[in-house]
Amino acid sequence: MIEILGNTEGSEYKAAEKLKKRFLSIWPDLGKDANDKLVIFVGYMVHGGKVEDIDLIIAGNFTDCRTVQFPYKESFSSFSVKDFVMLIEVKEHDPRNVRFKGGVAFVKYRNRENWKSVTEQSKKQLHSFKDHLKSEGINYSFISNLIFFTQLEHSDLPDSGNFIASTTPIEKILYNAQFQFAGYRDKQPDEVTMDYSRNSSCFDGLCKIMEEIRPTPMDRRKMDLIASGHWRRRWLDDIGKKQIIIRGRAGTGKTVALMQLADHAFRRHNKRSLLITYNRALVADLKRLKGLMGIPDDLADGGISISTIHSLIGKLARKIGIDCDDFFERFEDIKNQMLNYIREGALTQEDVEKYRKLSPEDFDFDIVFVDEGQDWPDNEIEIFRWLFGIENIVVADGVDQFVRTRRSTAASSGWDRGVEPDAYVRHPLRKGVRMKNNLALFMFDVAQHVFKLDTWDVDPNDDAFGGRVLILEGDLASRPDVYKKLCEQAQEEGNFPIDILACVPPTMVNKEESIVGIKYQGDGIKSWNGCSADIRKKILPSKDEFRIVQYESSRGLEGWTVLLFCFDKFWDLKYQNGIDQGRKQGEMFPEDFARRDAGRWMMIPMSRAIDTLVINLSCEDSTIKNDLLKIHESHDCIEWQKL
Repeated sequence: MIEILGNTEGSEYKAAEKLKKRFLSIWPDLGKDANDKLVIFVGYMVHGGKVEDIDLIIAGNFTDCRTVQFPYKESFSSFSVKDFVMLIEVKEHDPRNVRFKGGVAFVKYRNRENWKSVTEQSKKQLHSFKDHLKSEGINYSFISNLIFFTQLEHSDLPDSGNFIASTTPIEKILYNAQFQFAGYRDKQPDEVTMDYSRNSSCFDGLCKIMEEIRPTPMDRRKMDLIASGHWRRRWLDDIGKKQIIIRGRAGTGKTVALMQLADHAFRRHNKRSLLITYNRALVADLKRLKGLMGIPDDLADGGISISTIHSLIGKLARKIGIDCDDFFERFEDIKNQMLNYIREGALTQEDVEKYRKLSPEDFDFDIVFVDEGQDWPDNEIEIFRWLFGIENIVVADGVDQFVRTRRSTAASSGWDRGVEPDAYVRHPLRKGVRMKNNLALFMFDVAQHVFKLDTWDVDPNDDAFGGRVLILEGDLASRPDVYKKLCEQAQEEGNFPIDILACVPPTMVNKEESIVGIKYQGDGIKSWNGCSADIRKKILPSKDEFRIVQYESSRGLEGWTVLLFCFDKFWDLKYQNGIDQGRKQGEMFPEDFARRDAGRWMMIPMSRAIDTLVINLSCEDSTIKNDLLKIHESHDCIEWQKL
């Protein structure tokens, strides 16, 4: 059996198809042999690794050794193949932009003067992948790494090096991979066997994690939404001329709009983009989506890099020479020190150009997309504009969704304040693209009648029928059976556990460990603990894990089914914060202010669901419970149960 997994488009997929045909040219029976397996995975992501993108992984495992015969002279004329893994970096560079020196390959990127070592990049990929497999308990004794130049002939390659070209025979590719393992070089032909694991468990483990990366139906839905954004593509016409601001409330598809524009800029114009947010849980979600779509980080291929504002500011501060000890505690001071340098002229545009040349992977972008722009304080906005230019920035501005900062809803967003009217353009989003119709109608009534948000103006999507709300009283964290039933219902619709999102308040997190995850784990339920900063930074969820995040990290995320644990407790927390804030600001009616302020918070996690929204309440009487009970009486889509 031979199959291609992963991305199904782009230059890497075309390279995979070519290699598949060449394997079949020497082993024609491989396509029908159920015992012998060869897998080519396109676009593998090593999340958190020094190099995250791996173009191709080729892994083979054969019941009996297969022989490779050489039609030309090598150090031996044949050898056996049993089990192997090869990483392949695909380069489409024109021959004029490729250079070999001393067994090292260099390429020149578009509009760049410097040459970059692809050999070094390939080595970093190899180390990242080995560390990744080790963390998964998969220990291959050896892994090959090759560089595939699709626009070169085999005769263009030097005699030494781990290079292959468009006309390199598959026998030579296998030979080059085998020859990297020094232990085989001096052996006789009958002693040479390509066997990197010596047991099938490694291959099975590798196939398992490859299978986990396959897109779910909900992934496909998001990918289709991004691919279908034809009407938004004209917004790119303003890039390089003026700043673009996309405004909309929760559920109107602001993040999808950014991905649409970035994807189009990458595929049609080979533009390299930076998408930046402060939400690390969202970074993990977007990196998974980007990987499934086959979008790289690579400068030569355009690509989209995804990062947090803290990461970017930290890299810039270190370049400038600012002390970054106790970085998060001193974040405001570091930004203000940086801003003083800029205002006083100690940092200039010449410095920006220098940083772009020295660290293009961090600072050299054609377009910069800012998610949740309403949360950006003025000092970050000023630094960002100095670094990238106002005309190269696209901002998604969420109405009434402030988390890091508070601004009056009547005030300008910050990104348009102090900017000439002809220097920016604003595009409104009003239709709810995430929620099914019933959920949108429920959200409207809750916004209007419970939270008193009279300006809520998200139009339901009349093409998305259905949707339901479950309000569950009791200790949902101690009822894994309820989760299992919801998971089964989601799977009947073609979804996976990864498509389920759970939100918890701070009181349900103990030392970055989710209480829900711990309790459910005892019943054999796997979860991705997005409450942990280390896990959000390094590990992507697998298809068999449902995601758990704190309420305040839920923005931008979505789930087919969304569970809101201890909803009333989170409401109490935000309502009391609103009371304190209202009194501090001298509000005449702090209770009304607090209801609206807390309501804006609650609308964020409530708007994450696509099909099923589960609101968990305690058994105690509360104002929020009574308000929801009134809404329940007027909606047939709401079920109310006591656990």
